[in-house]
Amino acid sequence: MLTTELTPYEEPIDVLISDPQGNIVKRWISRAANVGVVSVTFELPELPPEGWWSVRVIARGQREEKKFLVHKIYEPLYEVFVEMPYYGVADAEEIEGTVTGSYLSEKPVSGNASLTLYVKQPWTLPDAHFKRVSSQYFEYVHVEEDFAFPMESLLDHVEQLEGAEVKVECDFHDAFTWIKAKGSSR
Repeated sequence: MLTTELTPYEEPIDVLISDPQGNIVKRWISRAANVGVVSVTFELPELPPEGWWSVRVIARGQREEKKFLVHKIYEPLYEVFVEMPYYGVADAEEIEGTVTGSYLSEKPVSGNASLTLYVKQPWTLPDAHFKRVSSQYFEYVHVEEDFAFPMESLLDHVEQLEGAEVKVECDFHDAFTWIKAKGSSR
């Protein structure tokens, strides 16, 4: 704040925040200015009333008020499904599956997906023993996308395929909201 002589205002300032009904929800009385600047912070409650809130500053009996709009935004929730057969044949050429994203309303989600293949042997080891094998990236997935990883890529990380466990993890980004969700299958 500046005085009429364009010098920093140094006297105490009152700051008030009001909700849409006009109720004062926070006030700072006689805050000292530092080179014309008063800094205060206010965190909205978890479920604030929607509407135009206001910040009012009172200095030497003069009032200045600025309004800001508060409205609720709900992040649309969706799930990512990675579907693969429960068991695979060791002499198969590929590990195949399908990735799908859908909102809780069952509307399909479109976006991009990054799939990562992991393997561990024997399957009885803890999950910390999974080794990253390879990744695939799908630029645009609409409704569902089929994927396949070559079975021979597993042999670089395990001695034999019999008794091994594979896991595919998916990071899915909704193209509209850019909200990220994860899914996996073993």
